[in-house]
Amino acid sequence: MAESLKPASPAERAVGWVILLVLACVAVGVLVRQYRFDRSIYESSEHYGNVSDEAPDQQLDLTELLPPSVLPLSATEHFTPDSLSDKINGKAEQYLPAGFISLTCRRFHLTNDKEAWAEAFVYDMGQPRSAYAVYSSQRRPGAKTSDLASFAYTSGGAMFIAHGRYYLEIIPASQSELLIQAVAALAENFVRSIPVDAEAPPELDMFPAKGLLPESIELQMTNVFGMEGLDNVFLAKYRWDGQDATAFLSVRLGPAKATELAQLYTEFLVANGATDAGQVATIPEGRCMQLFDTYDLVFSCGNVLAGVHECFSRAQAVALAQQLYQKLSEDSK
Repeated sequence: MAESLKPASPAERAVGWVILLVLACVAVGVLVRQYRFDRSIYESSEHYGNVSDEAPDQQLDLTELLPPSVLPLSATEHFTPDSLSDKINGKAEQYLPAGFISLTCRRFHLTNDKEAWAEAFVYDMGQPRSAYAVYSSQRRPGAKTSDLASFAYTSGGAMFIAHGRYYLEIIPASQSELLIQAVAALAENFVRSIPVDAEAPPELDMFPAKGLLPESIELQMTNVFGMEGLDNVFLAKYRWDGQDATAFLSVRLGPAKATELAQLYTEFLVANGATDAGQVATIPEGRCMQLFDTYDLVFSCGNVLAGVHECFSRAQAVALAQQLYQKLSEDSK
């Protein structure tokens, strides 16, 4: 007969409780670390500062901007980098690297219907480039451009705007026509109440026009294409003969920095399995790299790093890169 199990001794039970306590402390430590904002991770790059020295706008009052057709439904909420994940858990990493400073939120409802409500989110990103970065990288499918501001679109009744240092989202909880009208009225009040310099990032005009999908241009601030150190890169989609390709460019501190970063990016591609697909005679120092079934072409032109990313045709990658190189060369004269 098998020997019956002996009950644990007091010493063994004590050791077991100690182990469980240590494991619990480790788990708590991991959770605290996960949700603690570390600004040093997002220090400003060599090219453009990601964190503004200006203080967040603590006086922003959405109540004064509400149209007559609605009333406040909730108190104004304010979030900092340390607490942003409390409001938008899972999405904070889209804002923090771009220089996020603060978020102000408030819900409102139609005067005669509390079930018809919407919520306004005002992100203070510190500078216009950062506001454009989060605006451009989150454009919704099927969005319709709005003429309310230089950078504005609507999607499903919601309004999305980059206006100066602010990125604004107003999200309705239903498709009530009156509610959607109120959303548009609040957005218009916001834009009118905050005068800004409407000048667009100069990089938007650096892309050649042929085949460009203008609404596709976006700014990525950090770790572009998964490469650490590749930051402040503008991407634009092109469509030729029914095929899509992506062009990119980034203005650096000088020609030496652009050339160095082009070399580092080429090395990064090789480290991830890319093979040399040959130089391009018409683009000085232009290198074409093949990674599985796609092609990247990278070069520098003056103080600009540029190229084509994940194109399924080498010929198309070369043609788009040549067009981009010609445009950058002409602009630099």
